[in-house]
Amino acid sequence: MRKVMSDPTTTTKIETLVTLAADTSATGRTELLSRVTDLFIESGGAFSEQETLHVQEIMNSLARTVGSDARQKLAHKLGGLENASRQVVVRLANDGVEVARPILARSPVLEDQDLDDVINSQTQDHMLAIAERDHINEQVVDALAEKGNDDVLVSLASNHNAQLSKPTTVHLVGCSQTVEPLQKTADRTNRYFTGLDVPNLLVGAAGHTQTTSRPYQEPRPRRTGQIVDGSSAWDNERHCPTGRDLEPGPATHP
Repeated sequence: MRKVMSDPTTTTKIETLVTLAADTSATGRTELLSRVTDLFIESGGAFSEQETLHVQEIMNSLARTVGSDARQKLAHKLGGLENASRQVVVRLANDGVEVARPILARSPVLEDQDLDDVINSQTQDHMLAIAERDHINEQVVDALAEKGNDDVLVSLASNHNAQLSKPTTVHLVGCSQTVEPLQKTADRTNRYFTGLDVPNLLVGAAGHTQTTSRPYQEPRPRRTGQIVDGSSAWDNERHCPTGRDLEPGPATHP
């Protein structure tokens, strides 16, 4: 065994785990998961590869049997852990949002495809957690912009570590006509329009949509949309201008 296994304190903890493993009650399972997780984190990566796999298997098995409160605590512990079990992390990411939030917002284990799967199958609150990540690749940003509600769009536009594609940026600019908090992100979106004047685009878009800025309201239900020929083409529920509406030609100044 490596040094973490020979440490007297760790040995005592392992003996405690063996005792807990014999307790098949819900309380016993919950306590065992908590202790195993703590031991794994405290090891600081000192477990051997085989030991790590064994502990992760135990955690994954227990995570399927414990209650929501225990899974929520587990998610908070694993949220920022780089060597957390991907199987456990993905399971938690697709749990109820109170469990999933710290994983979706922080976990470095999740890959873009994992995030896309969550966006396509879970709730707006799950999307909002993803929109708060320290880094979001363009693929995930486009998916969030396509399916997210007002709260998601505002969070996305405010996240300076989100890689905004041009179609998504055009869409955010257009939606700022009717989603007032998005207007506060104009300086950010302007950086993605070389040679274009975003305020002028907004004035032009207003002529196309014939809408005025409205106070921020509760998010509406999910909408559908797609990227078409490099432009964002959305339904009319939010009355957001399409990419083609926003780019009729070079911006003009009064």
